[in-house]
Amino acid sequence: MKLKKSFLIYADWEQNCMRLSDEQRGKLFSAVMAYGIRGEDISDALDEVTAMCFSFMKSQIKRDAEKYEAVVLAVAHQVFRSLQLRELCKENGIVY
Repeated sequence: MKLKKSFLIYADWEQNCMRLSDEQRGKLFSAVMAYGIRGEDISDALDEVTAMCFSFMKSQIKRDAEKYEAVVLAVAHQVFRSLQLRELCKENGIVY
């Protein structure tokens, strides 16, 4: 995963974390930020309960990143095809 400026946090994650202590939530937040921004998995430093909460979040962050990459590739392909079409039209004297 590349270094990212942003990632999604879902409201329903709060329910998964309700019974964590403030310390566990802080460690979970650090783990989510590390994974969401840098792709760094620091879940080995978490206790079992916090690591379980993190695993749900990690899976969603990964799915979101994969979905975003697919959209970026599709848009890049469309732009490339559009530029090819414009060049072809220009070569053949067709106004585009």
